[in-house]
Amino acid sequence: MNYNFLEQAYNPDRWKDLIRSLFPSQADVFARSETIPADNERIESFTQFGTVRLNDQYDTQLALFEIRLQPNTTKLQINRVALNKIVGKINESALLTGALAVYVDDEKEKWRFSFIAKRHQYKQSGELESWETEPKRYTYVFGKGEKTLTANTSGKPSPSL
Repeated sequence: MNYNFLEQAYNPDRWKDLIRSLFPSQADVFARSETIPADNERIESFTQFGTVRLNDQYDTQLALFEIRLQPNTTKLQINRVALNKIVGKINESALLTGALAVYVDDEKEKWRFSFIAKRHQYKQSGELESWETEPKRYTYVFGKGEKTLTANTSGKPSPSL
């Protein structure tokens, strides 16, 4: 697959094609996106456009989110932790294991992709153990003027929870 679209403004159809190619039997891209209410001044729109069910020991289900940001409210290059917190709240309330989220700044023609995951399980001792992805990792900025060498050479992602 040609990854040149990563260096261009966000194109939802190209992004969905990539998701389908990376997860051919696990991705369920919805015919119509579902709007998610978001009480945050940074967000113009928040939609879920599908899910990915990983074939792992935890039966991991990841939501596919597209978050369009209000103009001039967020710097994609530096606000990765704050952006991931927005999705983290949705994941917990929906009982999802994680998300593949795209944050879009149409005005600057840039977008951020993030893999966000959180898991809770009980140890044999009965103690609850929690794990989540580091908010500053598994996140990339794409779009006009961005270098995509890491994303281009990483190959197929295999998020393990």
